[in-house]
Amino acid sequence: MDDCIAQLDRDLMDVLMKYIYRGFEIPTDGSSGHLLLWHEKVYNISGVGSIVRVFADSKRA
Repeated sequence: MDDCIAQLDRDLMDVLMKYIYRGFEIPTDGSSGHLLLWHEKVYNISGVGSIVRVFADSKRA
């Protein structure tokens, strides 16, 4: 997982973070734990900026 995320540029990490948050909106059994792990990994690399960009994106809805 770390190797995959490390290969992403900032824009692709933001896209991944969008999918993570979309997964939080539509949970399935056991998905939240996996999504939290992915969220932590992306956050550790891209920081809070990625989260802000996801929520500020007008195309998110």
